[in-house]
Amino acid sequence: MMSNEMETQDFKNPAYAYVVHAWKPDMARFHAVVRDARLNGTGDPLTLAEMECSLDLIDADLAAMRAGLADDDRTKQSISEATLLRNNLAMLIEQLRPLATV
Repeated sequence: MMSNEMETQDFKNPAYAYVVHAWKPDMARFHAVVRDARLNGTGDPLTLAEMECSLDLIDADLAAMRAGLADDDRTKQSISEATLLRNNLAMLIEQLRPLATV
């Protein structure tokens, strides 16, 4: 049975690590959408909104990890992975934004 409550991340727990494979935006789809938008000169505003929401979630994760007490290798690796994902997504958003006007 699934709970309706979201599981709380314990960023202070030294065993915590950012699990990119547990939740990750569909970057392959986002890359394809941006590629198609650049070819066609128009993009999907709903996909842009989805990408921006995903970026907000990653930013919130990063803020929580940086505010945590853990300063171990797993946390540093987690921050590094989340930062790479965040930067890639931000780049795609900047490419799609001018093409996804309503």
